[in-house]
Amino acid sequence: SWLDEVQSLWSCTYLDDLHPSTTLVLQMFFAEHLHDEQVLNEVIKMALVTFTEVERIMLFLPVKVPLFEPLIGNFEPLVLKETVDPDAVDVQALVALRSDFMGEMQVRTAVVEDHDDLVPIFKAQHHQAEELGEFFLAQMIQEQDDNNKTLVAEVNGRAVGLLSLTADAELETLQEVFELEPFDYLVKGYAEEALRVKESHVEREKRRREEHTEQIDRVKEEAKMQVEEEFEQFLTERQEM
Repeated sequence: SWLDEVQSLWSCTYLDDLHPSTTLVLQMFFAEHLHDEQVLNEVIKMALVTFTEVERIMLFLPVKVPLFEPLIGNFEPLVLKETVDPDAVDVQALVALRSDFMGEMQVRTAVVEDHDDLVPIFKAQHHQAEELGEFFLAQMIQEQDDNNKTLVAEVNGRAVGLLSLTADAELETLQEVFELEPFDYLVKGYAEEALRVKESHVEREKRRREEHTEQIDRVKEEAKMQVEEEFEQFLTERQEM
């Protein structure tokens, strides 16, 4: 495929995982010259946001075409391998990497120092942010424990997103409102406990049936004995008459 040809001609470590599912190719772009570099930059960012699995956008130009605005600053030219004759290749390859446009994202436990980065995001997306108080986020981050955790996504050393998780939930309310049987009713060890209860119930039912059968057999035996005694008594009385 053309991807194999790219890997065979150009030298670059981040082409080792080159794959159609993670690579786009720029075919056409045009914009007003006054804003073309900014427009291209924003378009590339939007493409990477839209196609979350894409790691790079590539561009191929004739070798005779020099780099020009707005490509400069948005695309990085690739270098041919030492074993490749430059005169035998009439195409140059350029690449725009996700990490250059979006930054490397790291998810970690939140710290109080993230507060200033997170407040503007929180206020912009939570209509009741002001009612919660100025230091709501700082307090939530500071009060983390085994049942309450707060994670942040960090890009280029700045917190850009927050996720708050808690295990302190009204379990009975959730069980009443939602169909949670496929999730073992959110009870740890529920499946094992359910199996134990079922086996216990089966065992109790078995014992109950056995006891019931024994009672019936005993009643039958007592009834039989009583009938036999009454019959013998009847015969005795007949003989005495």
